[in-house]
Amino acid sequence: MWGIGSAILHSIYALILTKAYEKNDFTLVYPIARGTGPLIVVIVGIFILKEEVGSITLLGVSIIMIGIYVLYSGFNLRLGLQTFKMVLHSPWPILVGFTIASYTIFDKMAVAFVPPIILNLIDNLGQIIILGNKVKKKGQMAVFKQWKKNWFKMAVGGALSGLAYILVLIVLTEVPVSNVSPLRETSIVMGSILGFLFLKENFGLSKIMGSIIIFAGVVLIVW
Repeated sequence: MWGIGSAILHSIYALILTKAYEKNDFTLVYPIARGTGPLIVVIVGIFILKEEVGSITLLGVSIIMIGIYVLYSGFNLRLGLQTFKMVLHSPWPILVGFTIASYTIFDKMAVAFVPPIILNLIDNLGQIIILGNKVKKKGQMAVFKQWKKNWFKMAVGGALSGLAYILVLIVLTEVPVSNVSPLRETSIVMGSILGFLFLKENFGLSKIMGSIIIFAGVVLIVW
């Protein structure tokens, strides 16, 4: 039951994320989704799961949220206001954040009953069934074409993604979800650095400052 529930929530997340990217720019969806999700998780962790979270940890979480904003938007308050207005017109980025929070909290409860590796296996098989049916309707040949052309990259990416989430599930068996969820957002910094090193993407002042702020928040959480 826990594995099926996890598969359903992760599939809903994937579908809403796809819709969000169809309706909005990446620079709007990603920071809002990745910032909203952990914030909701922390609130639920404190008030519903009754996790003990100190004031320093809460400060660290807040700093990470600020860092995410700075990394993608810089210190431009006008841009922030514009982003807020866009969210009011298109709720998809916020919905992505809610689905991230939903599967994170659900999986936190699930690992108390199901071993992390087994939970992840059932989750992935469930997503194949649920999302595979969606792919069949919208373009199975396109997927096969991409697999034939980039099968190695897709296989490695899928394997690393699965391994990463297994590690998250293992950590969730020992650490409050209020701490784990914000720390996962360090992947944003890693992704920006890798994009700069391997994809030759811009790594300007806002990304440098945002990365430093996120790192400071992480230090406070693990202090």
